[in-house]
Amino acid sequence: MNSLNLPKLVILGGSSPFTIQLIDQFVSKNFTQVSHLVLYGRNDKRLELIANYSRHHLTKAGWYVESNIDLDNALEGAEVIIHQNRYGGLEGRLEDELFAQQFGFTADETLGPCGLKSAIRMAPCLKALAKKILALCPGALLINLTNPLSIAVSILHHWGVKKVLGVCELPTVTFVKVAEIIKLPASQINWDYTGLNHRGFIYNLTFAGETLFPKFLEKISSSGFNGFTRTEIEDLGAIPLKYFHLFSQSHHAEGRALQVKLIGDRIIRELSLKTNLSPESLKDRNMDWYEKGVIPLLNAINSMNPQPLVINMANETGITIESKTLISKGAIETIRSAQIPVRVLKWIEIFLEHEKAVLKAALDPTPQNVKEALERDPLIRGSELAAIQQFIIGSHQKEEEYANT
Repeated sequence: MNSLNLPKLVILGGSSPFTIQLIDQFVSKNFTQVSHLVLYGRNDKRLELIANYSRHHLTKAGWYVESNIDLDNALEGAEVIIHQNRYGGLEGRLEDELFAQQFGFTADETLGPCGLKSAIRMAPCLKALAKKILALCPGALLINLTNPLSIAVSILHHWGVKKVLGVCELPTVTFVKVAEIIKLPASQINWDYTGLNHRGFIYNLTFAGETLFPKFLEKISSSGFNGFTRTEIEDLGAIPLKYFHLFSQSHHAEGRALQVKLIGDRIIRELSLKTNLSPESLKDRNMDWYEKGVIPLLNAINSMNPQPLVINMANETGITIESKTLISKGAIETIRSAQIPVRVLKWIEIFLEHEKAVLKAALDPTPQNVKEALERDPLIRGSELAAIQQFIIGSHQKEEEYANT
């Protein structure tokens, strides 16, 4: 078996134990495209374990699988790149979570000061990656999974990677739950969506010309939905994603870095003992983004029939917006939404101003830019701002010093 005439699909971050879940999706009936798969990662022992598992399950289906610890060789000639690198590793995520505990804000890797700190950390790495992509595979489509997802897409786009999409399963997963409550097939309900990654809203639910929002409100009158009361949803005029809890009430998510690390270590141990069996510990972490995000997108870009998907894509101003789109082979068309509810529009304006400031700080982390990003963050109290700013700038300076030694 060789790679001749097979489209080259590269997974950056291929030594992550959780990549096995994606390999299992490639094997499943959900996906039939055959590719030349290249797994790139920095942990060579884990990388080879995952590559051997991939070869065992994919080669018989016509795939060609290889692993590579040389980024240039991995990228050269790529047609599709799945980007799931974790810059700073789980150690960096743990540091951010301890930072959150110290100052009393939510330990979320995509939003708030943790998201800002992570964006600043990864920006130089994404600039270097963009340079390599433009030199080695300028026509490749990059599918971003790395968090903070929307900022990562914006940074890559800023540095010249124009074919870059971010994918998150949460809008679709949330909508399917809504359809189940209404007791109608999800495929038959029309719906609009607006927002930014993890900050989006579902609205304008219709079926055969009938508005379904009142019916949905009636169904959740006693139990609520996703932890939101009927009144909260009715006041918004839309159904928010679960992360809206962070903005609508005092809610501090617990850190998960240590838990994720322990699950990953168990997966590798299980794979080492039974190299061709899907590890049992995969079930201990929900990874819907592969089955309900990546696979539908890969299917869509290989189809002549447009598929409606929610994706993250940079707009004309360079800010990454999450929206419904029609995607097919060679075409991406944003679906025009109905008029946005007034209260939702106010939140979107807040999120957009904050996102612009975070992108500016990530690209140029001066004290003033970091301060502005924190000032525009709806998760930050003013009394905390100076100390958080100082901590983020100090951490960045230490990382720069370490990188230059």
